[in-house]
Amino acid sequence: MTDNAAAPPARFPRGRRTGPSVLTALLVLVVAASACYLAVLRALNRTGGGVDPAVVSRHLSGTRWDAPEVLIVGIVVAAVGFLLVLVAMLPASRHLVELTNPDSRTAAAMPPRSLRRTVQSAALEVDGISTARARIGRRRIRLDLGTGLRHTGGLTGTADTAATRRLVALDLSRPRTIAAHLSRKDI
Repeated sequence: MTDNAAAPPARFPRGRRTGPSVLTALLVLVVAASACYLAVLRALNRTGGGVDPAVVSRHLSGTRWDAPEVLIVGIVVAAVGFLLVLVAMLPASRHLVELTNPDSRTAAAMPPRSLRRTVQSAALEVDGISTARARIGRRRIRLDLGTGLRHTGGLTGTADTAATRRLVALDLSRPRTIAAHLSRKDI
């Protein structure tokens, strides 16, 4: 028998860190490819397209540690490294809309795209509404409606009520308000 009070709260997944991962992978790939290229050239006793390791070695051995070029390169490398570490350590933003769940051991969420489609379809079910476009915000959902009717009395309120009813049925953990706007379109 398990104790529900001792169960840890459910966690929602975080977004992926594809940008920093790709940047780091490209950086490692460039360094590794350069090392392989120079190693193959060295094994074949050839010098590569403008890069002679002996000349580079002589130039670097003659460079002083307090030279401005060394300081600039060091600052750039340190800044890039610090930026990559910082981005890797900070959590990614959530790309999900959390739903209320009475069971604390499970988590329920949906993508904002699905929430947008749900609200739009609820508005399109109202007679007289021909187009619906929803924009999801943190606290508000803007619903832009289109109709071909000349007399639109009460149509905005009806569509707003239908969308709100569908939104309440989803039971979001952070409720959002719907702001419906109607524009007349000639069909």
